[in-house]
Amino acid sequence: MRFLCFALLAFAVPLHAGTATYRNTILTDSPVAYWEMDEAIGATTAADSAGTPQPGAYQNVTLGQASAFANLGSCGQFNGSTSRVQVAQDAIFNLGTGDFTVEAWAKTPVTSRGDVFNFKNATDFGILLNNTAAGSIETYLNGFLPSYTATVGAWYHIVLTRGSGTARLYVNGVERGSVASASSFSANAPVFIGANHTGATAYTG
Repeated sequence: MRFLCFALLAFAVPLHAGTATYRNTILTDSPVAYWEMDEAIGATTAADSAGTPQPGAYQNVTLGQASAFANLGSCGQFNGSTSRVQVAQDAIFNLGTGDFTVEAWAKTPVTSRGDVFNFKNATDFGILLNNTAAGSIETYLNGFLPSYTATVGAWYHIVLTRGSGTARLYVNGVERGSVASASSFSANAPVFIGANHTGATAYTG
């Protein structure tokens, strides 16, 4: 199982992992990437705490915000339009048709659509908030995967995992749905946190 993990704040989308206990729990799973987003105000780089570092570039993200729990430390606030973290294209993110997991903490105080995570080119993968309804948490990989209707303004731990050809959505540790999934998780494109790909450098689709 390959993991991509990050901690988000609000749309605001925030993400972080403050204490050593929390961080070590994540790192025990040997994630491909882990962006904690707990940098100080004014930082320009989202550090990757896992494996071969794949840092991201902050764009109009307000850092130093309070996250869901004290042990998650601080997080970044995204404005839903010009904010994002952009991680350069790298073959390490092309996980193919095998098992994978993408995990995030997220919160939105608004009802307009916001992208928590986006990896898109020939392959189209995303975690979306408020896409079809206020409070909705939706997942997509070349077609809609499981979804869940949550409450606007609350923090949620969101996990989309695929194993043995089945994609499952977990919200706050509870499985909310599953569906067969065979599409490749290989986009050969930058990774975006907190925004869609639109207008991004190196996007060729």
